Amino acid sequence: MYNRRTATDYVIYVLAFLVVALGGVGLYDMVHPIHVGTVHAGQMGVNAPGRIFHPWAGRTRVRMLILGVDERDRDTGRSDTVMLATINPQTKQAALLSFPRDMWVYVPGHGDDKICHAYNRGGVRLSQRTVEQLVGLNVDYYARIDFSGFKDIVDVLGGVDMDVEKTMHYDDRRGNLHIHLSPGMQHLDGEQAMGYVRYRSDSDYQRIKRQQHFMRALMEQKLKAKNIPRLLRVLPRIADMLETDMSERELFALFNLLREMEPSAIRGATVPVRDGEGSPYRSYLLPAEYDELMTYLAEHLDSETAAACNVELRNGSGVEGAAADAARRLEAKGFQITRADNWESFEHRSTEVRFKPGALHAAEWVTEILGCGEAVRETDSLEYYERNAPLRVVIGSDYELLPPAPIEAESDAAERGVGRGHT
Repeated sequence: MYNRRTATDYVIYVLAFLVVALGGVGLYDMVHPIHVGTVHAGQMGVNAPGRIFHPWAGRTRVRMLILGVDERDRDTGRSDTVMLATINPQTKQAALLSFPRDMWVYVPGHGDDKICHAYNRGGVRLSQRTVEQLVGLNVDYYARIDFSGFKDIVDVLGGVDMDVEKTMHYDDRRGNLHIHLSPGMQHLDGEQAMGYVRYRSDSDYQRIKRQQHFMRALMEQKLKAKNIPRLLRVLPRIADMLETDMSERELFALFNLLREMEPSAIRGATVPVRDGEGSPYRSYLLPAEYDELMTYLAEHLDSETAAACNVELRNGSGVEGAAADAARRLEAKGFQITRADNWESFEHRSTEVRFKPGALHAAEWVTEILGCGEAVRETDSLEYYERNAPLRVVIGSDYELLPPAPIEAESDAAERGVGRGHT
């Protein structure tokens, strides 16, 4: 196991990665503004000057289990946050999958139980085995953060301004957790921030949303280059909070990879569950929705960064000129239109941007440009794409034509002296 006490030069990057991972949002926004100028290749054991060590050459998946742990004096504690981070080093895309802490799963050697209890029964390794059997995938690494130092770090950073969305009151004497917050914009110290991100008297989904809200505020207010002096003060405490089995060289390679990612390269999602009958603190996986989510995340990981490409346009709305109108919008953004004609029927209600494998992000960009539609994997054979564009847009009745350019009235032109030699 690698202990971060020997790597203070880049512990701040570990914090940036894990803090945002715990919230499931904005990884790029945190690590990109802070430069690695203080970390040199020689310090990390890289012999060739200027050469970045890449331990995952040829791989398309690198997975890390991220655990936010609530440890207590007389108890091993439980994993209050469980996330699986997956990165494709080839496409430079990442996905962060969050598991609700009360999700009912099979814990190897212990039977059915909440996923958060796996840590209490067998620590990091049992948590890792539990997640692996649940998703059917191998997990390469783990990273654990202890919540016991969370309050101290927030206090040293000067607290965080938050718009608390509702009244929150909760007391857990055994866990020494006391939450008393009123709604409205306010400045939270460490104790209050801990209460805000851990309050769970509504649902796991709401708690995850609050974590995301808090982490975004933390990013915007604190984790910026101008705050590096203050951040350096908390490095020893951060080192005590973090644990991972990645080597120094692997961590350095990971953070260089993260710094190269586009903001849209990181997608966060929560495993879909339903509440258990008769138990407010037990939830169960929704298999169909889960399979759909995993398919989407796989598409995201395997797709290249969005870029203009060839597009086919087919008018299925029955509105005259819809294909030509959409073509003008897309061409203005650099797309090449290879075909623009009618679809096989005019009863298409919703616009579909059908994409070939690897073109998901380009398809999503097209939906933004057109202002409607959904990115859908094309079901035709791959041979179809050898002869045609990677994207095919079937325009539905939800597509709105651009308003015509205003025609200047002659009287208005006359008043300004246009065409009459007036000065």
